[in-house]
Amino acid sequence: RRGWGDMAFRSSSGVAGSALALDPDLDRPALKVPFERLSQTFRKNQKLATKTMANVSEMAASIVPGGSQEETLARLADLRSALQDLRHAAVQGQKEEEQVLQCLQDRLAYVSSLAPAAALHGAVRDLTAEEAAASPGEAHAVNGDGDRSRKRAALGKSGVALSPGKLACRWGSEEMRMQRAVSEWLLLEGLFESWETLVKEVGFSPALADATVHRRTHEVSHALRACRVEEALAWCRDHGPRLRRLDSSLEFLVRKRQFLELVRAGMKQEALSHACEFLSPSMAQEKAAVQEAMGTLALGVALPPPTTRKDAFPPALKEFADLFSFEAWEELARTFQLEARRVYGLSAHSSLEVCLQAGLSALKTPHCCPAAPTGSLSSTRDHAHRTSQHSPQCPTCSREGIRLARDLPLSHHTQTSLVCRISGERMDENNRPLALPNGHVYSATALARMASENEGLVRCPVTGALFSFHEVREIFII
Repeated sequence: RRGWGDMAFRSSSGVAGSALALDPDLDRPALKVPFERLSQTFRKNQKLATKTMANVSEMAASIVPGGSQEETLARLADLRSALQDLRHAAVQGQKEEEQVLQCLQDRLAYVSSLAPAAALHGAVRDLTAEEAAASPGEAHAVNGDGDRSRKRAALGKSGVALSPGKLACRWGSEEMRMQRAVSEWLLLEGLFESWETLVKEVGFSPALADATVHRRTHEVSHALRACRVEEALAWCRDHGPRLRRLDSSLEFLVRKRQFLELVRAGMKQEALSHACEFLSPSMAQEKAAVQEAMGTLALGVALPPPTTRKDAFPPALKEFADLFSFEAWEELARTFQLEARRVYGLSAHSSLEVCLQAGLSALKTPHCCPAAPTGSLSSTRDHAHRTSQHSPQCPTCSREGIRLARDLPLSHHTQTSLVCRISGERMDENNRPLALPNGHVYSATALARMASENEGLVRCPVTGALFSFHEVREIFII
């Protein structure tokens, strides 16, 4: 099947020229997350309806003709109650699906303002084909109503098709994309109050954010850090089909954690039963982890509480600190967050981080993030010299930029580009580089302007030395 990277997202004559290019790394989650939510909601409602209908069929078959009137009336009352529950569940399921469909429709409106119509339809086809290929049992349901779904997605609430021009006016702007990237980062970091402030003060549309998904993800993560597994197990049950398609070991890790807590509590018989039911099915894939966990059944000493850190473990139990310390819970919480991103098709880094890293890497030079001095006199002098070369106009030379760009690669340039430290303008044949007697180089435009304002004198902004403008020399780069 085609991937997003194989698609061309260039403006065509049929789309407004102001439309932005669709970036697969930045814009794919806008469709992927609600698409996965819709698939999950559909599976949940289908499973509930199938189970309830099976119970109703059994109850109807249990009504034997010729039985006593009281027994028949009681079974009919139970049947009526079951049908009412089924109807209530169907209504609730329909409301959930409509909410997710509306969210997906809003995302399609947003993405269509960034990409040509042909690319948008291709993106929808790719998502549908990917879901169908990953889940063959649902292929008929997805493909059978594909045309109807695409028609519904192209309509607004009133049923009127939204033109690309109107969509571009409503959603299409770099500012909207930037707001969505900031919103996604706030939600990924769990800063929900800041996200609500962004929605209220900036006017960002909540329809472009997955607040519900991120809130539940952080609730589960906080529960794991509070040494509870119930929320994580419920999340795994809701996303079981997706986790199995991804070949994820998250549920096994949670069950292993549950087993170890039973061992900690001294409930070894319950732990053994738990292992037979939940750990043994994964023996082929997780043999080493299962054997390591089962070995803890031989412990005959009391273990410290789950909030105990590694460095506080008794010396006799140091070798079991990796399994029973609080750091093990924190590691499980981090694993859960990564697996949750995989489930919803999110990358390991947010869109904001991707944008910042790409921009900072393109601007980073050896003078921006010098290596720390090693202690020798030469390295200390070199470090001081490089630090003095920081430019106030360079984002990667700023205090915040240095921290963000420190581990990024240097920019790759096939040609050298000189930028004046005074004016920030590029130095070329129209703005020649000039060298002061102390060796510092600045643009002719900036030095001429400074000389005209200071009676023919120029001051080096680095050293503060004064020179006559006639002392500067023109330099040439070979």
